[in-house]
Amino acid sequence: MLNTSTPLLNRTRSILIVGGAFSSLRLFIGAISVIYLLQAGSLSISSISYLKSFQSILMILLSIYVGQLSDQYERKRLILIALGFCVTWLGLLYLGSYTHSLPIFYLSETCNTLSLLIMMNTYNAYLIDMYRQESLSKNYHWILGTYTQYSFPGIAVCAVLGAFLYPHLGNKIPLIPMCLLSLLFILACYYLPKQQQSHSPKQTLSKAKSRLLYRLIFKKITQHPELSIAFILVSAYYQVLIQYWQLIANYFSFFFKPQLSLRFTFLFYHDCSILCWSIRKIFKKQHRKNTYWARYL
Repeated sequence: MLNTSTPLLNRTRSILIVGGAFSSLRLFIGAISVIYLLQAGSLSISSISYLKSFQSILMILLSIYVGQLSDQYERKRLILIALGFCVTWLGLLYLGSYTHSLPIFYLSETCNTLSLLIMMNTYNAYLIDMYRQESLSKNYHWILGTYTQYSFPGIAVCAVLGAFLYPHLGNKIPLIPMCLLSLLFILACYYLPKQQQSHSPKQTLSKAKSRLLYRLIFKKITQHPELSIAFILVSAYYQVLIQYWQLIANYFSFFFKPQLSLRFTFLFYHDCSILCWSIRKIFKKQHRKNTYWARYL
């Protein structure tokens, strides 16, 4: 079994590098995407709202179907497809800044959504399977933690660089991550290891089992409606902040005042605390109920 202090093996390391570079280079433009659409794309705030809502709805509708691809097709090929969609997204984003065509922006967000969904549903399984084959270890939380440890600093650096270079490059800013991701795509074709599907067809869920799984999920949601409502409200609150914090900072200068900024930050973490407290209470109650019934089984 591989010791966690042992250097990563070659194939696992190449997957880590590709995943970290993908996540980092995406945020080169992702951190300023709303400002870019508003200024370079000449879109109105309402158009950007519809565009982001379209992306969210598309992600919800396609997540179930895209999630099944990881066990049915070669994962290296899926990673390359995700990289290709990401490059296409940036190219269409740059093209839309010249044409100011709303359909082009919708097409670009479609490519962006597909890229995200394929990568999210494929990458972790690809990384864990390759790590298990190379090291014969089941220390999966360590390899996932290693990916997070090395990808987050790259994400932060690329986000800051993108925000710093945007006033100087203007609508040409997507060309930098597009070229770098194109280079990453070429390198990934040669250096990413081939990984066949790890599940046989007999292990795939049947339609009846899939329907049963969805019914169980729906049953859990209906048993705890307060948790579901809290999750939806807090998620919507976070999405508004994530997507529109640039507009908030740009149009409402009072957020830069120290006292109001501290109040806003306190409100944000207060909502987080309420959600965590609600989750703990519900799961504690559920645990007591299960323990009570277990005495009579």
